[in-house]
Amino acid sequence: MFRSSRPLTRGTVFVVLPKPLQIRAMTRGSWCAWSDTKEPFVRSNTPRNICPLPLQKELRFDSAMSAPRESVSSGRILLVEGADDRWVVERLFDRLAQPRSFDILQANGVERLIDRIGTEVLAQGLEVFGVVVDSDNDIESRWQAIRREFESVGIALPADRNNRGVIMPSSPRVGVWLMPDNVSSGQLEDFVQSMIPSDDQIWPLADAFVDSIPLELREFSPNKITRAKLYSWLATRKEPGPMSRAIQAQYLDIHTKQAQAFLDFLTELFDESIEDPH
Repeated sequence: MFRSSRPLTRGTVFVVLPKPLQIRAMTRGSWCAWSDTKEPFVRSNTPRNICPLPLQKELRFDSAMSAPRESVSSGRILLVEGADDRWVVERLFDRLAQPRSFDILQANGVERLIDRIGTEVLAQGLEVFGVVVDSDNDIESRWQAIRREFESVGIALPADRNNRGVIMPSSPRVGVWLMPDNVSSGQLEDFVQSMIPSDDQIWPLADAFVDSIPLELREFSPNKITRAKLYSWLATRKEPGPMSRAIQAQYLDIHTKQAQAFLDFLTELFDESIEDPH
């Protein structure tokens, strides 16, 4: 028998897991554990949702789920895929000298981010909820997966997207941005690469270097080629470091069309009043 006194999300719970089970999330502060007979035998101490109810999510019981959720200070949340996304957003706002009125939570993976959409949307007191995630190799597939998650909690997103991001005047207000530009397949690195100054003389060399690597010697997958080129370029900076460091050090131009579109999306979603001092 496994016993744990650690919370799966917010609140204090005691869990007894005597047999194989499924753990299903309900809201950010409430969850149920199901035995293999599908009968609930334990629930959290949060009375907002009493088992059983139609449940939206099925989650693995692992170290990530046993960790407490990050604390938030407002009802305005931006959920991002990982630490790189989080730091890029934070450094963009640092460059703007603009305080953020929203909290940034990282899901640590695409699947975990998608799994958290429903539980975050149903959280009590949530006013605005944004999602930033890579579109990766198939933007249409990623978009449909996100649409399904929002639809499961009663929020219908449009079938199509545009390069300004998607914002819905629902309750809570929600917004979605698929990296790099909400219309193309790609990743955070493609977005950051778009901020390399157009007159930069090192980028063409980094680009050519990676392209010159024989296919049989490449240890990165074809869909990671922009990442390889970007990190080659980052390694040549006066102070080499991660993408967020390059934003902070002003090696990257936050006024490019793509970067400005993303900042405009966040501005509109969270109703920020951004004045760029630079």
